Amino acid sequence: MQISKFLSQVLLAVLALTGAAGAVATEESPARSSLNGRLFYEILLGELSVRADDSATGFTLVLDAARRSQSPELYRRAVNIALQARAGTSALSAARAWAQADPQSVEAHRYLLQILLGLNQPQEAAKPLSRVLELTGDDEKSDTIWWIVGVFEHASDKKLASQVVEDRKSTRLNSSHLVIS
Repeated sequence: MQISKFLSQVLLAVLALTGAAGAVATEESPARSSLNGRLFYEILLGELSVRADDSATGFTLVLDAARRSQSPELYRRAVNIALQARAGTSALSAARAWAQADPQSVEAHRYLLQILLGLNQPQEAAKPLSRVLELTGDDEKSDTIWWIVGVFEHASDKKLASQVVEDRKSTRLNSSHLVIS
């Protein structure tokens, strides 16, 4: 009974991750999911591996599925698997792959920035920091700046993190609340 309940939960999670669940019937034909048999089984095996405490295999399978499907949900899941396994280097590689696959994703660059700072690599944080600022809409700039302050506040090498921010000060932020010049 437990196994079939677990498999049902995994199946629902896979369908939710790929956007195949929750389709509403309309007069138009439903959108086709990018989920094919191979991708489904790869995600399923990845999730089962994570559940069986083999996070490395699960991470690899989910990241491979994310790369083939270009699914932000699968990239996010791969990053989260690595973070939960405390595998910072793997989380960094997944976040980099996500940011490279979807350069317009603010979320991908936010993850990348946080992971770089968490791994004490603030010298590499300049590009993701710039991308987060570039991609953030004017109405969200103030909140984003406060988020950045909070992220950099947790950096272990405060002097180096401060230097990264100083180097980026030339970026003008058009916000009614804050302008960095």
